Amino acid sequence: MDVDAIYRYLGNFGRYQIMVWLLLTIPGTFLPAWQMFSLVFTTDEPPFHCKETPGYTLDESIPADISNGDPEYAECKMYEVQNGTISDNSTVACGNGWQYEPLYNETTIVMELDLVCHRGLLAEMSQSIFFIGVLCGSIFTGQISDIIGRKKVLLGALLFEAIFGTALAFTHSYPWLVIIWFCIGFFEQGVELTQFVMVMELFSTEARLIMGSLNTVFWGIGVSSLAGIAYVIPNWRKMHIAISVPCLICIPYYWLILESVRWLVSTGKHEDAAKTIRRIASINKKTIPDEMLTPDIQDKIDEKDFADNTDSTKYSVLDLFRTPKIRQHSCIMSFVWVVNSVVYFGLSLYSAKLAGNKYFNFFLLGLVEIPAFLIILFIMMWWGRRLPMFVFIIGAGISCIITACLPDETASGTDLSMAIIATAAIGKFCISSSFGIAWLYATEIFPTVIRNVGFGACSFFARVGSILAPFVIYLEDTSHYLPLGIFGVMSLIAAVLGLWLPETRNRALPETIEDGENLHNAPMLSDVQKPAEAKSPDQLGGYEHLEANDREATV
Repeated sequence: MDVDAIYRYLGNFGRYQIMVWLLLTIPGTFLPAWQMFSLVFTTDEPPFHCKETPGYTLDESIPADISNGDPEYAECKMYEVQNGTISDNSTVACGNGWQYEPLYNETTIVMELDLVCHRGLLAEMSQSIFFIGVLCGSIFTGQISDIIGRKKVLLGALLFEAIFGTALAFTHSYPWLVIIWFCIGFFEQGVELTQFVMVMELFSTEARLIMGSLNTVFWGIGVSSLAGIAYVIPNWRKMHIAISVPCLICIPYYWLILESVRWLVSTGKHEDAAKTIRRIASINKKTIPDEMLTPDIQDKIDEKDFADNTDSTKYSVLDLFRTPKIRQHSCIMSFVWVVNSVVYFGLSLYSAKLAGNKYFNFFLLGLVEIPAFLIILFIMMWWGRRLPMFVFIIGAGISCIITACLPDETASGTDLSMAIIATAAIGKFCISSSFGIAWLYATEIFPTVIRNVGFGACSFFARVGSILAPFVIYLEDTSHYLPLGIFGVMSLIAAVLGLWLPETRNRALPETIEDGENLHNAPMLSDVQKPAEAKSPDQLGGYEHLEANDREATV
């Protein structure tokens, strides 16, 4: 059963495909982006200082720096009280709590749980625990999706995202906070990964580039839109309810979305695949010939093999490393994803430190991703995946190194802050473009039988990068050049390694392990006649009697 040929016949941009693409893309990008980047606002640390000693003024109780005019009170120390009198010669840790001075009338977890000073590491740990949840979700949801199906995992992940996201708003203790955050991260990945794989499996080779790239554009829109939500709802509890309840959109999806045809075929469920295709054909106002749905000899062999190996170990993460070419692709792609993630989140953290309104800065941070994802759509059409990813990672690496080397001002006193912002923005643009290519690239380079496992493994390593990013940024206390310098060097290494990956432009999605091994030598579609141009029965794949106008090949 040739799924690509069937989708071409049904029309790549048929009524069903466009409807499901919209249903998958908008919530499948907005909702995970909101959950992931809500950390920026939920764990934000506003200006603060120790509370004054009872009976004394703030100036009498807290050391202050007045070199800039207005006093800047110490955040984590106060004058010691000795024999009932304040001694300005000795300081101790804050003993009366902290006074917060939010700039935008916001409330955050940091303020409510006093995650500052000696407890400040707990705020960073909560972010890391969220990404550990994302990391675990990238492994298990990908594996489960390949076993029980894409649809079940997507709907289940959306439902639990709504439950745990809402539960977070009613949490008042740190242990429960990190437990729930871990769960949110876990199911966030179930939504993000599964919806993207479903989108890629919904179209034939010619259309998947366009629809996959547009999917990532909506991710950028989702990121930037969170700034408006956080600004309108500055209370972190109410904001979490606002971004979690929409996940209940999964309930009607049970009736609106069908299981992935490619997954059904790859797991030997040919009868279910045929029923699904007929339903799609009915929605698209098409009549599908029975002979197109008849399993060929190889399909029947695959079905028997699947029936004889129904345990979950038939295809697992180990299959990413059993054969030489797929092992090479897996290792290089995983490292590329680590670098993309560590630089993407690292530059995001760096951008958050820029002067100005944090909501507007974050909005721009997301906004720069939209043109990046749009541009790569056309670039990949013309130049493929490998070369553009190489160029963009190189660009990100050079931008990071230049940003690290630029001083705040020249020796003559010229302010270089705008130059720093510009180079950092260029770096963010380049790494967003590279990441967008990597998302599509990873779904094309792994065969169907391990596509979600491979994609999940890449996401796993991306989460390793996101966990490492805050710690790399922390090295700025040691040297100003270290964080962005590390990002730059890692980018250059990833760019060079990426040249060993095969080009996937205009190549059919590999279906089996053997297809994945031969991907380097697979013929380009431009070198093979497409169904609508075929002249002989062999070229037509057995469908030579179909009318030409019914054999659509969308380019």
